[in-house]
Amino acid sequence: MHCCGLSLNCRISAAAGRSERDRTSIFISSATSEAALRLFGYLLFAAGLVICAATFVGWVWLNAFACGMIPTGCRGFRLRWEDSEALAYFIPPFILGVIVAVAGLATVIRHRKV
Repeated sequence: MHCCGLSLNCRISAAAGRSERDRTSIFISSATSEAALRLFGYLLFAAGLVICAATFVGWVWLNAFACGMIPTGCRGFRLRWEDSEALAYFIPPFILGVIVAVAGLATVIRHRKV
């Protein structure tokens, strides 16, 4: 049988010629790819959270280190949010972590089970 590929009758007859096993294997591979994409989304989300957490821990460590470097001693430790020079190094990785986490969350939501 000759089909041009654009005809609806041609597609229906081609689909009718498939065995039940072929249809099941297509469903299984589709479900497997959905599960793999959900897993990838969870991994992206976790990676984003790890990047954000590591950035925040680095920020706290830098402030504690700076407090300890004061020659007169460290009397009170606080996070110095007004230090724009240091924040210039910590804001970009934090934003990257948020973007990665949001991308992972979007992937999980897009490929969730219905």
